[in-house]
Amino acid sequence: MANRDESVPPPGAKWDESVPPVEPRPEFASETPEFDALEAFESVGAFSFEVTHLHDPSPRKDKNRNYEVVDGAEFRDELARYLEMNKVEQADGEFWSMVVRPRSERVVFWLVDDATRETCERLRAVSLLQIETSLDNYQCWLAIGDEREKEELDATRKRFLRVVSRIGGNGGSYGALRWPGSDNHKPERKQADGSQPTVRIIYLEMGRVTTIAELGRIGLLAPPIVRAGPSGFKVDTNKATTKCRVIQFSEQCRTMPRLTTAARQSGDTRQRCWFRLPHASTR
Repeated sequence: MANRDESVPPPGAKWDESVPPVEPRPEFASETPEFDALEAFESVGAFSFEVTHLHDPSPRKDKNRNYEVVDGAEFRDELARYLEMNKVEQADGEFWSMVVRPRSERVVFWLVDDATRETCERLRAVSLLQIETSLDNYQCWLAIGDEREKEELDATRKRFLRVVSRIGGNGGSYGALRWPGSDNHKPERKQADGSQPTVRIIYLEMGRVTTIAELGRIGLLAPPIVRAGPSGFKVDTNKATTKCRVIQFSEQCRTMPRLTTAARQSGDTRQRCWFRLPHASTR
């Protein structure tokens, strides 16, 4: 029997209905979420952390932003200082929000931002970490263990996000999170009592690594959609949006005669031709 790509649902599969709802589970409880999050990322090989302190909303050029890159040991040593910066009002009356981007050589991190509670429940089986950044606003973090080319991983991530968008969620900032234990100082996230929400962990599984094949088996990848366009175009529509991106342009089309509508109808091929697709670009 021929091998089949397990990331592609079988013909006729209803991929958008193949993930059954999951019963809610008890939430993760921790007195030190800032360290638990660090250990979770380190458990899948994270070795570097890009730490940004910023004034919300995201600063314009004339506003303050501090950025540094630290390893796990330095990050652990600096966490108390980072959180103090986050909690203490500055002289100008503003607060620093703490945003972190983890890096790993063993896995690629996929983020689902603006996730709903249902999204969290459905992705829990493959999630490394899930956090609540503000009231009823969640992030899910997956650690993808496949060693593939970046272009292939990016295309597969788009297929994954097409499924997620039907439940509730998007790709967000592609790999950055407000750190658990810190306060989210976005003005629009202010709570009824005037306080800002604290980012908290709702689920964590140390060392959890998933694969593209596993995501495909449980219905979390939309089928790849590749269709031929006119005159040698090949169009990749594996996007969460409706726009198409031309990924190949036939050399033959570059040398074909340009035909006006009248010329095409009359059979005149003496003019040069350039074919286009709506909402598309060539490369």
